[in-house]
Amino acid sequence: MQDNILDREILSCFNSKIEIISEKLKAEVLLYTGPIIFDAVPILRDIIEKCKKENNKQKKLAFILTTLGGSVEATAKIVSIIRHHYSDISFFVPETAMSAGTVLCLSGDNICMDYYSSLGPVDPQVIKGTQFVPALGYLDQFETFIEKSKKGIISPVEYAMLKDMDLAMLKLYEQARNLTIQLIKEWLVRYKFKSWKIHQTTQKGKPVTLAEKQERAEKIAQQLNDYKIWLSHGRRIDLDTLVKELKLKIDNYTNKEEWLLIREYNTAVSTYAARIGKSVFIQSKTGWGAI
Repeated sequence: MQDNILDREILSCFNSKIEIISEKLKAEVLLYTGPIIFDAVPILRDIIEKCKKENNKQKKLAFILTTLGGSVEATAKIVSIIRHHYSDISFFVPETAMSAGTVLCLSGDNICMDYYSSLGPVDPQVIKGTQFVPALGYLDQFETFIEKSKKGIISPVEYAMLKDMDLAMLKLYEQARNLTIQLIKEWLVRYKFKSWKIHQTTQKGKPVTLAEKQERAEKIAQQLNDYKIWLSHGRRIDLDTLVKELKLKIDNYTNKEEWLLIREYNTAVSTYAARIGKSVFIQSKTGWGAI
């Protein structure tokens, strides 16, 4: 009984924080913390639909995201849901949005971070057994073995490892990589770059063409997918690196009042989700769901 009362008080406190953040951002607020998996998609859908029933005129969504990644296919489904209901979507990353989380952020009109926030390489993760595994490491190793075998310098141990590789799984990894690149290119041009109309640097003042947007999107997708650049699936890519090296526009919220509220709220929710043993927690002002 006491736990139920405490939980209600905690969730009521979360709702109050959402209301304050929503008012400051002039947007509907949705928080998602945990892996991006298909089981969470119907929960997110139901919460979003409740939000729209309460305020159908709101077209802006502030999506607070903390995740180490997950399924790129589930990511695509989430994007189709939120884009069905909202025309202006900003992703707020108070901590990390890795792998599929980075792909999800790249579907937004805006990405909002501070100096502590991180995105990650978009090495797609696929299910192997009961766990997600990063695909690019396997593909990179396979390609290395093939190149060595062509040159006749592959060792007996490497040859044995090459023979044991599951070609069907390797094909699945390749398809996941290709889908990830395709989605990033499509979403960047359609959403993130839709307001990019005039060059600000090398061709300052000149109109930006569709071909130039596509070329920039392709380069960003390839860079984020390049295992040799980042070396580790878990590499944290901070705001400065995203802006300076990838030339990706990020809204810098460092030390802004609303950012401190978002960080505090996100930390509280993550702590609560861990306490009740839930790996995924989704919340808006109209309700919440967890797995």
